[in-house]
Formats: sequence, C-alpha cells, structure tokens
Amino acid sequence: MLLRCLFLVLAVAQSALHLYRDYDLVRLSNDVAARPQAEDGKQTPTSPLAQLRASIPIMIQRSVSLVIVTTSGGPLLYFVFLRIPAWTVAVKLGRSLFTLSKQVKPSGLTDVTALMVRFAWSALLLVLIWEVSNQVFSIYTSQEPLKKGQPLTTDSKDPNGSLIAGLKAKKEIPKNVAFWELNTIATKFPDRRATLYLDTDRKGGSTWSQVSQLCLAEIQSVCQRIQDCQGPSDGGASATKTPQQAPSLPKIAQPLNKDNIFNASPPPTSALEIMQGAAGSVAKSYGSSPGPHPIGSKAQKLLEYGSNNLLDEKKRQQLSRSNLTTQANSYMVRALRSPPGAAFRRPFARQVNAVVFGAPYSSASRIANAAQALCSLVVHSLREDRLGAVQRDIATVVRVLVATIRQVQGFTQGLAPHWTDVEFDGNRRVPEAEALVGVLRAGLGQIVMTFGEYADNLGISRVELKTAKEVAGSGQEMEMEKR
Repeated sequence: MLLRCLFLVLAVAQSALHLYRDYDLVRLSNDVAARPQAEDGKQTPTSPLAQLRASIPIMIQRSVSLVIVTTSGGPLLYFVFLRIPAWTVAVKLGRSLFTLSKQVKPSGLTDVTALMVRFAWSALLLVLIWEVSNQVFSIYTSQEPLKKGQPLTTDSKDPNGSLIAGLKAKKEIPKNVAFWELNTIATKFPDRRATLYLDTDRKGGSTWSQVSQLCLAEIQSVCQRIQDCQGPSDGGASATKTPQQAPSLPKIAQPLNKDNIFNASPPPTSALEIMQGAAGSVAKSYGSSPGPHPIGSKAQKLLEYGSNNLLDEKKRQQLSRSNLTTQANSYMVRALRSPPGAAFRRPFARQVNAVVFGAPYSSASRIANAAQALCSLVVHSLREDRLGAVQRDIATVVRVLVATIRQVQGFTQGLAPHWTDVEFDGNRRVPEAEALVGVLRAGLGQIVMTFGEYADNLGISRVELKTAKEVAGSGQEMEMEKR
C-alpha cells in the first residue's frame, strides 16, 4: 500500500510541475523570441539529436530532484493523511473479490529500507521516461514543415492551391503550419518562390494577390485588436447610427386596456381580488406617507445612540468606510503578493501579449511568419517578378508595416497596468512584443533599402518614405546598441 501511494504522490507532483513549468509549450524553430543567434546575427540551426543531447543534463537533474523530494516527503504524507483512506478503499475493493475478515487493519512495515530503495529506482526511471518523451515530442514538433528537404505541398497536384487552402484554414494548427511553410518557401526555396509571382490564372485572383492579402490580414489583426482594446476611435459616430429594429417578441400578456383611466375601477368580486386590493392599499400607505417612516427613524436613532455612546472616537474612525476600504485593499495586496496569489495576478507582459497576439491562443508565430514571408516576397520581386504584379502593392505593405509598428509601440507605452499586478515596477518592456516589432522593422528596412529609389513610381510620397526610414532605422540602431 505504501508503494502504491508513493507512486500516486509522484504522479501528482509530476503533473503539478508539468503545469507550472509549462511543458506544453513548444518553441518552434522559427520562433523569433527563442532563436539562437550566432555572432554575425544569423540563426544557428541545431539538429534534433544535438538538442536532445544538450537537454540530457537538465532532464537528469529534474528527475533526481523530484525523486528525492518524493522519497523524503512521500512517507510523511502517507502516514499522516493517506494511510487510513487508502486502506479503507483497498479493503472495500478486496471484499468484492475475496473473503476478508471485518477486523482487518493495516499491518506494520517490514524491510522499509529495501522498499524505499526499490521505489526510488523505479521512480527515477519513470520520471526519466516522462522527461525524455516530452522533450522528444517538443523537439520534433518544432521542426520546419519539410518533407525530404522540400516544402510539404511540393508533392501536391496543385502546390500553390494547397498552400492557399492551408492559409485560409479555420483551424489553428493547419493555418499556423501553412504560414510557416510560406515563410520557408519565401526565404529558402527560390524556384518555388518564383511560381508565386507567375501563377495568375487562379480562381479568386492570382497567387500573389491572395497570399499578400492573407499576410496583410494577419499583420493588420494586431492593429484591430489594439483598437478594440482602446475603445472606439470614431468619435461617437457609432452612437449616431440608426438602431436596427429589434425582432418582435412573443406576446405573453393581454393588450393594454384602452378605456378611460379616470373611471372608477369595478369593485372586487372574488376573494383573491379582495386580498390584492388590501395589500395594494397597505403598500400605498407606506409609500405615500410624508417624511421618514417611524420604524426607520427609530432604527436610525438606535444606531446613532450606539455609535455615540458605546464606541469612542478611535473606534468610530476604525469603522469608517474609508478606513475599512483601506484595510481591505491592504489585505488584498498582501494576498496577491503571496505565492498562491500569483495565480490571480495579471502581469503587464501578459496583458500586452493577450491584446497584441490574441487570446486564449497566441498567434505570435503566425503573425511573424506572415510578416517575414510578405517582406521576403516583396524584396525578391525586384528580380523574380517578371510580370510586375507586386509593385502596385508595395506602398500598401509599407504603410501597414509602419502603422503596425507604431500601434504596438504606442500601446505598450500607454497601457495602464492591471490593479492585480502588484509586482509592476514601471518596466514596460515585453520581450514577445519587442520580438514582433523587430521582425516588422527588419522587413520594413529591407523593403526601403531595395525600393527606396523607386518610391515615386510606387506611389510612396517623400513623407511616407522618410517616416518608413525613421521607423526602420530606429530599429537598426536599437539592435546595434544591444550588440
């Protein structure tokens, strides 16, 4: 019984650690917030086997620590809390299968040392299996969407059509993988990337027009969520709109009487009508009597007498509304600062990420992939777009990138912290939001550098070009300062 209870405690402890350490989080290989960077600023690819080897010491350390804690604290929990309930349940189950005496009680333990050594060894192997399985799943799930070194849709009869169908998917996982594949195609596969410019005969528009619209929609969704969080910005125009006529509800009562209301009502005939009339007259007498009701005035006088004669000035101040409110706030702050109160806080970074990337599921990776893919397609169109389908959309892309960068920056600097964020120290830096801004700035800088001299022909004014250079240049200066 002790051995079974110890394994139960081990399972509960591992489950708690799984939730606390967020083992469900999968860091994608294109995650801008978790990319290993080399000295020259380029991404350093790491094979799955190398990642698994690097995580072996951490997994062993976690497993040994958990087994030590469980082996030392598990017996205490068993003898204090679990022994009697576990034995009762075991006896009830055993009586359904075997014939047991009614006086059965838990017996003493023999050879405790061998039992604990056996548990420690089995628990260590079990926890290692858990850790390795979780790590292997996370590593191989975070690999690029490739099949035999080529994008997943390469084997399809209509590769670009399959890609667009994935970009329009309603489910999160296929949609995220499709944008990831689009980013991979736009940055690493020139032959496949060229087909995105040349594929014009397609239902719903050319491949470039559909891809660019879907990418812009993902980027603009950031601005839309920020505007929705900040409230309507139309200056009250929505209040002047003509309200739509609400659908009629089913009639649940008789229509109103259209007779003269000043005529005397007919006398009551039934006992129920007589009781209703009596109750109504009493209510009218209480409600229409001038001045305070005598019962209410007596209660108020008793309260005033008790507060003036039974309580001194100090006690009355302590029971005042402002003092009680201050004490309640102080107790609330203490509770939020305690370790259990962490579950009820809304930190500033979490609040920003929920608005910028959406909730309850974050779309950070999809937005970053859409921005990188769109900017890469625009930059490479200078040499690969033989039909010139991209040039008429470059101005729109530049304006969307500039507006999104400014919206995220302004929102991060102007958002008020939540009242439960008792640990807020004025630091408004959010790594995930900064990583997204860095991706947008890098793409904007590449576009400005490539098409800056053609701005007049592309429909970009000098003011817009100067603004785009300032926004992209400030990002480059910040990157140089970090290095």
